[in-house]
Amino acid sequence: MLTTIAERLKSISIQEKDNLSEACNCIQRSSAKSGRGLSTGEKVDFFVSQQFFPSTLGLNFQEYHENESDFKISGQPVSFKTLRDGGDLAMCWSRNDDKRNTRIIKECNHWQVPILIYVRESKKWWKNGPQKDWLTKNKIPKDEKKWWTNEVGAGFYLIDHVEARSKIILDENNKTGCLLKKMDVYRLIMYSKKNNLFVPMPEPKGKFSEMKFVFLDSDGNKYGE
Repeated sequence: MLTTIAERLKSISIQEKDNLSEACNCIQRSSAKSGRGLSTGEKVDFFVSQQFFPSTLGLNFQEYHENESDFKISGQPVSFKTLRDGGDLAMCWSRNDDKRNTRIIKECNHWQVPILIYVRESKKWWKNGPQKDWLTKNKIPKDEKKWWTNEVGAGFYLIDHVEARSKIILDENNKTGCLLKKMDVYRLIMYSKKNNLFVPMPEPKGKFSEMKFVFLDSDGNKYGE
């Protein structure tokens, strides 16, 4: 199942992968200029799920929203997440639904489907490794720190939800009760890479300088023309 999804992603042409990398880089820079950096992930999610995957995967792509799924690839439901580089990852925004009482936590059915994490830029997430394990608060042994300093390459990391369900404990913050901590994101993507469930992506070089919105009516005519 996971291998089938990974192979389908690997079959996307290098030109299309390069275009995705450049488009997401443009989204990132445009969001930063507008002062709306927190919406970058949402814009990338929308672009990938509504334009990139439908056009590059064709009949192997299907929009689908059940059990935290965002779409199907080759008939398999998948939850999509994106990060520019290292950081925590919200499984869902479980405290955003009720604006009158953000303490109420929405139930999230996490770890029900595979997760596809798109890391947009290559980077080492720690220079010398983390000091302590976020959960146990135990110091990271010196002989283990080197493992934490591997560069995380740009690309798609397919996460085995069954494996994660048995090993990962989620944290919480003021936005969600289902927070995947940076250390655990790293653990999962390293496991993904080890098991050939990683699809590398080109590094962005700034090909696209500007992002614009285009509105089309039911006849395909552009608004304003």
